[in-house]
Amino acid sequence: MSESADEICVSVPLQPTWPAFLDGLSKRFRKDICYYRRALERRFRTEFRVVESADEMRRSLSDLIAVYRARWQEDGGGAIRFDEQSSARFQREICELFTRAGRHRLYLLYADGKPAAGILAYVHNRKCYTEILAHAPEFHKYSVGTVLLSRAIEDAIANGWSEFDLMRGNEPYKQRWCGRTRHNHRIRLFRSRGACRVVSSVDWLCRRGASLERMVRTYRGAAVTRARIR
Repeated sequence: MSESADEICVSVPLQPTWPAFLDGLSKRFRKDICYYRRALERRFRTEFRVVESADEMRRSLSDLIAVYRARWQEDGGGAIRFDEQSSARFQREICELFTRAGRHRLYLLYADGKPAAGILAYVHNRKCYTEILAHAPEFHKYSVGTVLLSRAIEDAIANGWSEFDLMRGNEPYKQRWCGRTRHNHRIRLFRSRGACRVVSSVDWLCRRGASLERMVRTYRGAAVTRARIR
């Protein structure tokens, strides 16, 4: 058996009311949230939709998939989760099953009838766990991701939930929501000690390689900065 610290997760503790939650954020970020909401509503006809029924989930999930694919294509990558028909079909079945059980939540933000951003989340034990958070590139400059996340957190507070978990990754935007960081831990069982030692060695080499890659990127960035100064 081997145990190792995995990726960092960020979870946002919630307050009993939306105003109380806002009071816990920085003054600048509170202003930003209000400004982004007003600016979007001035520029577009907006709609915030909370999908809770299986029938509505079946219809609305296509909008989330469209936003997710557009987001990844802009970055030059593939929307791996929905690349194959079987994968998308499996995701739909899971969403419908969990929605019927009251364990799933789909948040969608529309601008002039177009899906601008989406959040797919699980609900368990008064906590909301985001699985997918994506926004359409054409609406990026309007901060639709921040607008939708603020609406989703406001909904979570209205439902009396205690946390809004932003899941894996320590992206800077998560800290603006006063998120708390913690590590996932991975436990693996092996048939023999030899297999455990081999896998542990490979893991160490991968971590070492990633660390060296970060060092090289940092050095190159510093070298470019020095060259520009000169």
